[in-house]
Amino acid sequence: MNSDIYSQFLQYLQDELVVPQAALERVAKFIKQDFHLLPIALWQYELLTLRQLEQAYDWLAIAYKEKETREVS
Repeated sequence: MNSDIYSQFLQYLQDELVVPQAALERVAKFIKQDFHLLPIALWQYELLTLRQLEQAYDWLAIAYKEKETREVS
């Protein structure tokens, strides 16, 4: 996961999906550098509902599409 997108994603998780920062830090330590596993790990630890997991993946899809569009322009 791109570091800019990762930072923005963490902010989204905190602001919009109300995932506590301490929980994000705890799960991030568990997944180490496999940041692409973060959404599913949060769901696995019951920090996201299935609906929130879907929203998280939707957010990531949009963020990557926007990044791709900017790079092509």
